[in-house]
Amino acid sequence: MPVFHSRSAEHVQDGPCHEALVPFIAIRVSRASYDHLGGQAHLNTSSIWPFVTFAVVPVTTWLVAKQVSHIHAGWLRNSATTSAYFFAISSTLLLVLSLPTGSIDVTDLWSFLLFALLPSIPLLAITHSSSIKVGWIRTLLRTVSSLLIIPAALLFLMLCLAQSACVRRNSPIYSPDGKHLALVQFVGQGALGDDYGSVYVRRSWLPIRATVYEGLGAWDSKHHQVGGPEVRWLDSSHLMIRYWDDRAIGDGRGAPAICKGEVGLIKIVCVNENPPGLPRK
Repeated sequence: MPVFHSRSAEHVQDGPCHEALVPFIAIRVSRASYDHLGGQAHLNTSSIWPFVTFAVVPVTTWLVAKQVSHIHAGWLRNSATTSAYFFAISSTLLLVLSLPTGSIDVTDLWSFLLFALLPSIPLLAITHSSSIKVGWIRTLLRTVSSLLIIPAALLFLMLCLAQSACVRRNSPIYSPDGKHLALVQFVGQGALGDDYGSVYVRRSWLPIRATVYEGLGAWDSKHHQVGGPEVRWLDSSHLMIRYWDDRAIGDGRGAPAICKGEVGLIKIVCVNENPPGLPRK
């Protein structure tokens, strides 16, 4: 059973933030390509497939970036080229950073693009400032952008490291009819406090997800996967979420877990195995 509140030295050491202090070295082969079951390793295609399908995004955008350079209109060519390369670089970087997390989904790209705008906006301002004819405006734009680009780049770097070191995801869980999928994400805080988990649901063909659970989470160090909340489909229209969250309003540990009863056509069965007021399990 997942343990959410233990802050022992053993628990902290085994957390994903400590497993991935150097994100690219901490990629676990067992999570990326193998699943150990009964002492025997076998190829786990469900762990590889999300990365394979997502790789279509950066590959396609790199090809598009090469083609837009042939556009004749200057302003349109510059805008299309900048957008295409921004999208291609960001999606490629997200794919690499997500390797230690265990899985990836196309919906992860939207928030990452917002993060990538932090250093990109002042960089674009510096590179395009030469086209401004008014001298004092050009100088002011370059000065302000130069002052902003360093802290923006450092903040983006910290977000990237947090993405690789402290975020873990299980492979998508498809409904029996294959029309919907559930995404389970874990964010570890190490010795800073409770760890958190989130569950998202989206249609298989629609790259927009809805949050159905936000609360405490657990990391299964033995199997190197998200241990809680536990998620499974009861049928094609009912998703069960089992979680352990004894937080209460005013106890100083944040708000209680949020588990929605439904999203679209999907009914959510929320089961809190450790509600406030009961002994911890």
